[in-house]
Amino acid sequence: MSASARLFAEIAQTVAGGETSYARLRAGNPLVIDRAAGARIVDADGRSYIDYCGGYGVNLFGHAPAFVLDAIGRTIGELGLHVAFPHRLYGVVGERLAAMVPGVEQVRFANSGTEATQAAVRLVRANTGRDLIIKFEGHYHGWADHLCTGWGPDSASRPARPDSPGVPDAAMASVWVVPWNDEVALREAVADAGDRLAGVICEVVPGSGGLVEPAPGYLDTLCDVVRAAGGLVIFDEVMTGLRLGVGGASARYGVTPDVTTLGKVLGGGTALAAFGGSAEVMRLEAENRVVHGGTYTGSPITLAAAAAVLGRLAEQTSLYDDLESASAALASGLESAFAAAGEPAHVRRVGSMLQPFFSARPVEEPRDVASVSALQDTVRYRAFCDALEANGVYSHRYPLGRWFVSAAHGEAEIAETVTAACNALAQMPEPDHESAGLRVTA
Repeated sequence: MSASARLFAEIAQTVAGGETSYARLRAGNPLVIDRAAGARIVDADGRSYIDYCGGYGVNLFGHAPAFVLDAIGRTIGELGLHVAFPHRLYGVVGERLAAMVPGVEQVRFANSGTEATQAAVRLVRANTGRDLIIKFEGHYHGWADHLCTGWGPDSASRPARPDSPGVPDAAMASVWVVPWNDEVALREAVADAGDRLAGVICEVVPGSGGLVEPAPGYLDTLCDVVRAAGGLVIFDEVMTGLRLGVGGASARYGVTPDVTTLGKVLGGGTALAAFGGSAEVMRLEAENRVVHGGTYTGSPITLAAAAAVLGRLAEQTSLYDDLESASAALASGLESAFAAAGEPAHVRRVGSMLQPFFSARPVEEPRDVASVSALQDTVRYRAFCDALEANGVYSHRYPLGRWFVSAAHGEAEIAETVTAACNALAQMPEPDHESAGLRVTA
């Protein structure tokens, strides 16, 4: 038995399932990490992997960047591990976010993306005095009751259907799910909602929904239709914020929402998220008229990390161009490996997020999660991930997920990954054509 398997079995005796997140469970294939640095993780057996999970998109600068660790160390020396009062880093991080993120004048801090979206939805409902939220198929906004729905294809429903046992029907009564990029469906839902419509939430680029970008003009239409009906617009940028550029997806596509949620990259590896908007929208938070809180919100550790990350982003002006180049090189290299192996596969990419699909590239760009899921041979993709892992490259096995490229992935790591992909493809079993195109469900 491997050291990873032995340690995982020990962990599972007291930690349910051996994990603390449903998304990370690897049934029958345990992997326990011993250390991490830069672009690499090392498991309990001493095997090193080039890592494209990156802490689920957290580590834009790679694992354990020295400048973040230094900032945390200095702050602990000044403020300790936690204080229940404002400190100077509140203002530092708040000011930098207001300068970087379109539409954000004021923020509040949270501990996770799930908490940030929960707070954003409550804020929108409080501002409008209405209850109904519209979300989209394939868009993930956390696991809490109020948005635990619509993660996969064919999930459009009014009211929404829960994606987990234990979510009461009452929680779904105030959520509708509609197809992404479908202007007719959006207009119909908004019209039918009438004066119940509090707002609409979207990921902009659904990171767990096949990286389906908004169709040209769709975000403008979404904002116009929702605001004309008296609702507010939430962009969930927990994944895309600070990853697709300093201003996130909002700046990339040139559309400003009423409320933005942030996380992952923001915390530099610590448990930090945020939500924010204009001073007017945030007024209910400032006046303490809508409940939001948490013992660890605004922790010195997390805000020290955020201040360091935001400061580095402001200084390192070439970062996103470098990430774009590295990601493009990786996508191109993988597609060359697929072609050399005679494998009908292609890579979808948005900035430094990408995902291989085991089918030929479609003539028309898919515009919804059902269309993009039909492109993925899930059995073949997971076999590829397993073979890659055996060759020293780790990628998340969810078929509609995404690989994250970090600033630590240089030319050497990209070249090594492409070589590993060539070897993995040669070692994979012959395809089972009956499984091809197997649709992905949440």
